[in-house]
Order: sequence, then structure tokens, then C-alpha cells
Amino acid sequence: MSSNYPMGASPDASRAPRKRKGLLWLRIFLLTWVAFILAFILNMCDRDDSHPTPQPSVAWGNASPTGYRGSAQNTRALSPEWASGIAVAWTQPFDAAAAAVPPRLFAEGSTLYVVSYGPNSNAVTTISAYDVSGSEPSALWTTTGPRPSHLRTYAYPEFLSTGTHLVIGPLLVDKATGEQALAPWGNELPMGVAQGVLVTCDTVETCSGWTDEEGTWTQQWSATTSPQSHNGLTSLSPTTAPSDAVVGSGESASVLVPVDDAHYAPQLVDPSSGQVHTLGTQTTRDEDGTPRVTVARDGVAIGGSDNTINAYDSSGTVVDTYKITIQWVRPTSDSSLPTLEQLRSFYTKETTPWTTSFVSAEGSTDHSPPLLEISTSTGESLSMQPDGAFLKESSQPNFFSSVAMRSSADGSVLYLRGAGPAGTPAFVFAMADNVTNRSEQLDQTINQTWVFDDLLVGVTKDGLVAFTPDRD
Repeated sequence: MSSNYPMGASPDASRAPRKRKGLLWLRIFLLTWVAFILAFILNMCDRDDSHPTPQPSVAWGNASPTGYRGSAQNTRALSPEWASGIAVAWTQPFDAAAAAVPPRLFAEGSTLYVVSYGPNSNAVTTISAYDVSGSEPSALWTTTGPRPSHLRTYAYPEFLSTGTHLVIGPLLVDKATGEQALAPWGNELPMGVAQGVLVTCDTVETCSGWTDEEGTWTQQWSATTSPQSHNGLTSLSPTTAPSDAVVGSGESASVLVPVDDAHYAPQLVDPSSGQVHTLGTQTTRDEDGTPRVTVARDGVAIGGSDNTINAYDSSGTVVDTYKITIQWVRPTSDSSLPTLEQLRSFYTKETTPWTTSFVSAEGSTDHSPPLLEISTSTGESLSMQPDGAFLKESSQPNFFSSVAMRSSADGSVLYLRGAGPAGTPAFVFAMADNVTNRSEQLDQTINQTWVFDDLLVGVTKDGLVAFTPDRD
């Protein structure tokens, strides 16, 4: 039998050398690519070593009183000087044993009002006024009067202010002298003054309208509403920061009723007539309890379960409907209220022309805090990675939806504190320097109020403590 192959050889044997040669070239090719990839990784590591990611640092504030040496201006924006740290400006002691609850604070201009309710053995209301524009607080007056029979220690609105008086629950307080007088509406909660009428609500199911005629308050109307919340408007969305329940202005103004919005639709009441307008048919709480009523300058925005917003003007008429398209973004609460149109722009486009800036917190994991980013209304954008202390605080349920925030106009400094009792951490982030400023004394305060851009006052168990940027 003949064959075309050499003796002793077979077709398989003749192909074997070519197969081994192909595998060799494949191995060389793969090794070359592995070497290239390793070189690339090592090169990137070298770059990272030469340009390491800045690590956040924490600076603890000055606990020794330094006096207030600031501008005494309130633009409602944070002073950029807070980037230098937190210092105690001054302290003002009070007798904690003589107070049934921690004092409440209210600032207007350069005057700080301190309201304290005595216990049953000394059932009086003590109100003090201080001028805090100087290095130390200067007492203006202190008066005592009858304590309300029913204390609303965490009701909202806490205070109303007229040209001559403070309205604190059932008390009328003369701003010039501190003289206290009981108002005729008793334990009803004052909600706001609109169209020359003071609207009060009993937090049960009735609201009333009152006018001041030469020092005499006269009831003009009484209206039945849906069942109300005992503590007033404590469940509004924190997207905006209204000072009272007034919606709109001038002859078109109305007042938001403190409806129990976990079970009933919101309502507006006309201050001139007492006519009540119900806004839709749905309750305004998510399943997790998140409120969905946002107050604007000219109306109210009410959210639905599918992220739909219905916007109502001050007469209770639907004027717009749209869907929220943003998440994990909050405007700072340091400016006046937005219009409904501006609010729509925020919920759909992340623009906040009415306030200093908006803040986003994204990328949070079980092991790292979220990246904080500030975007100002002038187009500036700064970001930083907070320290580990912020991780524990920011991991609390609904933390970002309930924090109080202020920022400087240039976005270089951000003040942030979550809702909570004494001991809740407060953070002053120096964004450009990647530094988190803290203060043990600030953490221990409650009932904080901003007086100036560079002066924050809070209540501790021992007295009042004022904070200012550390200028030393």
C-alpha cells in the first residue's frame, strides 16, 4: 500500500509542530497584554500616590467665650467666616429649676426674646428681651404674667409679630415694655395675620378671625374645619421654611388650616369671611409619615403617592400639575418663600432661585457617608466627603428630609443639623477646605434660633449659649 507521506509518519504527526507553534504565539500575546495591564495599573497607583484624595478632618470649636465681634446683619445667609471654626460668643445663665420646659427663643432685628414658663408651684410666664448686637447681651426688660392654662411647647407657629406686639399663644406682649396681657381667643393657636385679620385655630375643628380696633380684639367669624392637629403646622415639608400659616399676599391672602393631614386633605381659610376651601381629596402623608404639603409664597403644593404635585393658589384653585423628577436634593432654608413656579422648577430641574443654594447627598453606603455637594444660585458648585461622625447621623431614617441647613452665598460653608433633642450633632462644613467644624456646646443646645449671619443662639440645661465664627 502506497502513501504520499514519508515512511513512519502520519498526518497527525506532520501537523503537531504547527499546533505547538500556534499555542506559543498565543501565550506570548496573552503575557504581553497582562504585562501592559499591570503596567497601567501600577502607573495609576503612582498617580494616586502623588495626588491622594484629601482626607476629611474635624476641628472642634473654642469653648471659652470670646464675645460677639460680628457684623450684626441678618441676610439669612451663612457668613463665610464660619469656615474658620465655631466659638462660644457668650452665655446667659437661667434657673432651669424655675422652668417647666426649656425656654423658647424668638429673634427680630437685633432683639432676642426668651420665653419661659414656670412650673405649677410658680405658674407664671417670664419673658426677657435682650439687645444682642454688642459683645455681650444687653437686657432690655423682663416681665412676668399669667401662664397659659394649656401649654403648647412645640406648636407651630410659635410666635407671630405685629407692629407693636408679640403674639405667643394666648399672650399679647408689648415689644417696647414687655407688658403681658391675655388675649380673648384663649387657648386657640394663632396662625397668621392676613387682610388685617388674625386667624386662630383651636386645634380641634374650629378657626376664628379677630381684628384689633384701638387695642380691643373683636371676633369677626368662626368656621368649622376638618379635624386639626394638636400641635399646629408641625408636619409641613421642609423644602421651604414659612414663618407662619399665611399663603399669598394682600387681598388674595389666605391662611393654611392645621388639618390632621395624616387623615384629611389640607384646607385654606379666607381671613375676611371665614370660608374654608378643601384642597383635593387625599391625605398628605406618605406611608413612612413623610409630609407632602409645601408652602409657597403664592400658594400650596401638595404631593401625591405617585410623585405627582398639585399646585393650588391662595384661593384654593388648582393651577398646575406635574411630577417630581429629583431625589436626595434639598434647598437651604435661609431665604424667603418661593413662588409656585419657582417650586416647580426646583422639583423638576433642581434650580433654587429663591434661596442661597441647594444641597445633594449621594453615594451613601454602610461604610462611607454620602458625598455632600452644594450648588449655589449663582452657579458655584463645591463638594466634600464628610467625616465618619456624619455617617452615623446621616444613616438615621428620613435624616436628609428633616435637617436644618444654611449656606454662605458662595457655597464655601454649610451648616447642617438633624432634628432631635440635646446631643444631636451639628456640622459646619468648610467645603473649600474639606474640614468639618464641630462644637460640643452646640451639640447640647435645643431651640436654636439665628439672630445674625454670624450669630446662632441655643438653649442648654444651664442657660443660653451664643455661637459665632472663631476669629481668634
